[in-house]
Amino acid sequence: MEIMKSKLFKGLCTFAAVTMAAAGLAGCSGKGQQDTKPTVQKEDTGQKEIQESEGQKQGQETEKEKKDTAGGDKITITFQRQSAVKAGMQERIDAFNASQDEIEVKLIATTDHVQNMQKLQLSTASGQAPNIVAVNYIDVENAAKLYDYLDFNELLPEYGDYTVDNWLGDLPKYGNIEGRQISLPYFSNNLYLHYNKKLFKDAGLDPEKPPQTWDELKEYALKIKEKTGKVGFSWGQNDSYYEVNTWAYLNFVYQDNGIVWDDEVTECRLGDKEGRESLEYLMDLLESGASTMELPENGFESGSIGMILYGSWQLDPYTEALGDDYGSALMPVPEGGRKATMAGGEHLMILDSGDEKINEAAYKVFKWLVSPEEMAHVCKKEGAVPVTDFCRDSSAFDELKKNASYQTSMDNVQYSVFYPAPASYAEMSTAIYNNLTKAYFKESTVDEVIDNMVKEVNDIIAKQKK
Repeated sequence: MEIMKSKLFKGLCTFAAVTMAAAGLAGCSGKGQQDTKPTVQKEDTGQKEIQESEGQKQGQETEKEKKDTAGGDKITITFQRQSAVKAGMQERIDAFNASQDEIEVKLIATTDHVQNMQKLQLSTASGQAPNIVAVNYIDVENAAKLYDYLDFNELLPEYGDYTVDNWLGDLPKYGNIEGRQISLPYFSNNLYLHYNKKLFKDAGLDPEKPPQTWDELKEYALKIKEKTGKVGFSWGQNDSYYEVNTWAYLNFVYQDNGIVWDDEVTECRLGDKEGRESLEYLMDLLESGASTMELPENGFESGSIGMILYGSWQLDPYTEALGDDYGSALMPVPEGGRKATMAGGEHLMILDSGDEKINEAAYKVFKWLVSPEEMAHVCKKEGAVPVTDFCRDSSAFDELKKNASYQTSMDNVQYSVFYPAPASYAEMSTAIYNNLTKAYFKESTVDEVIDNMVKEVNDIIAKQKK
C-alpha cells in the first residue's frame, strides 16, 4: 500500500510518545501506514529470547512483493506477538503453513508488551508493519493511533463465521474505539486464589473448603502462620512489577463494589470508601501477621506460602510444583461485596492493507488463531482462558477442563470486571503502585496514601485530556 506522507510524518512524530506510553508515560497521537521500501530494523533488545528467522529479520514484504505473491503461490501475512517464542508460536505457525497452500504466515516475535508497542511504532517509519498484531489489552488505545485497522463490526458479517456477540462478557469493549471494533480478545487471564492443601491440613483446616469471605481469609492465614510457621497469605505485595501490585489491590476494590475510575476516565474513584476500606484490609493482614512484606522468593511453589492471589498464567508452574497438594478457588469476598476479578490478556488487530486479497488472507489467519483447536493449545501453554463461546463449548477443551485450576479460571470469567484502559494507563498504574508501597512499608498512613494516589492519577488524567 502506498504510504501517505502526512501519515508517515505523524507516525514519526508519535514514535517517542507511544514508546514512552508503553513504558508507563503518556504521549500524543498519529497514524501511519506501511511504506513501499523495505528496511531492516536493528534493535538491541537485551533479550536472548528472540531469535528470529531470516524471514523475520527481513521484516514484512513490500507491497509489490505481496501483490506478486498474491498472484502466484502464497500470500505472505506477518503476525506480531509478544512472548511468542516462549509460547511456542513458531511451531504452530509452521504447522499452519504446511496445512494449506494459500497463505504463508511469518512471525514477528517480541519479548513483552513494552517492546511489542515499540516495534509497532517503529514500523510506521520503516514500512515493515505487520498484517496482524496481538497487543496487550491496555495497549489497544495506543495502537489505535498508529494505523488504520479493519472494523470487526463490518468484517465479521462479511464472512459470516462469527459475530462480536460470540466473544464473552465485556472483554470486547477494550477494542471498541469511537464505535469501531478495531480489536477483539485473543485470550484472557484472571486472578483467583491458589492454596496449598498440605498446609491447610497441617493448620487443621479442611483442604476442600477454602475461605469464602475476607474475614475467613484472614482467619485461615493466621492459622497457617500459627500452626506451620509459614506465610498465611500473599497478594504479591512485594513484587517489583507495578502491575502485579496494582492489579491485586484493584481486585479487592472491585470485590468491595468500588471502581478505579468512571467509564469516561474523568476522575479517579479510589478515594471513595471502597478504595480506602480495601487498603485498610490489606494493612490489617500485614499488621496482624496474616501476611508479611518479607515474602520468600518462589514461596508458593516451595511450600512456604499457604495462599496466594495470583493469575491463571501460573496454572502449570503451580500444579507441577505442588501436585496433589495444589488447590484453587474464587477469591473470598467481603460482607456485602461481590465476586469480581481483574481480567487481562491480548487483543488481535488486523491492519488495513488497502488490498482486498491481503485483507482476506489476514482474516483467514485471524480465524485460525481464534479456532478452538489453536486456542486450546494457547490456553494450555500459557495458562490462558478462551474468550469465545465457540471455544468454551468445544470438545477441544475437554482435556483442559479436567484441570482444577483451569476450571477455576473458567468459572471466574463471568466475574471479569471491565475498567477503561486509557492511553496513559501504565503511568496511572505506576502511580497507584508507588503509593501502595508507601502504605505497606508504613511510610505514610492509609488516608495519606489514598489522597496522594487520587491526586497523582487525576493529574495524569488532566494531562491526558489536554
